[in-house]
Amino acid sequence: VTLPVLYALEDPDLAPCIRSIQPGSPAADIDAVLAAIRRGDALDRSELMRRQYLREALLAVEPLRSHPAYGQLEVLHRYFGGKTA
Repeated sequence: VTLPVLYALEDPDLAPCIRSIQPGSPAADIDAVLAAIRRGDALDRSELMRRQYLREALLAVEPLRSHPAYGQLEVLHRYFGGKTA
């Protein structure tokens, strides 16, 4: 289960639809639930959490700036932050 789904499960109208999806569920049912999740705020909330964790990670590694591994930590931060350059 991904974070957007966990957030979507907080919606009392959407939660039963999500819980009804099983390994053998028809693709149309799965598509309908995914579309409903996209229409809600779960993706936006997940993005906010991602950004929050990235900020916290950057603050946590800042004291290691002089450490030889700091460059690799910066690369990871850019990767997870969506910045490849």
